Amino acid sequence: MPIDAAIRSLLPHKPPAIWIERIVDCDGERAVCETRLPVVNEATNSGWPSTLGIEIMAQTAAVWLGINTQNKTGGAGMLVRCNKLTLHQMEIPGDAALQCTVTPVLSGDQPLHVFKGTITLDNGTLLLEGEFAILLG
Repeated sequence: MPIDAAIRSLLPHKPPAIWIERIVDCDGERAVCETRLPVVNEATNSGWPSTLGIEIMAQTAAVWLGINTQNKTGGAGMLVRCNKLTLHQMEIPGDAALQCTVTPVLSGDQPLHVFKGTITLDNGTLLLEGEFAILLG
């Protein structure tokens, strides 16, 4: 999975724990990242549990935080809450192109940041959506 250098500089993770590959857009209103997860099992062409999408959304939010806050609130972030999560499918298909969009709901100089996020397939099919919080510190 090729990963943009910008993502490597914004996330504290190291491969293989980086799940996003490319920044599509990032401004004060939202961040959009793309990825393509490998097939888990070639024999069954199985995919990934949809709950992995929570981490994909959190990493996309980390991109937004790194670009828009210049890390003023300090240090690496920790996912501390996931709320109103809806899994529209129980599995993320292997080798499918995904797009993750996050928008800040609560952000500023405080260490707690709340986001809404969605993950869709490249054909627009909604896989999951929810609200989550990241605590910087």
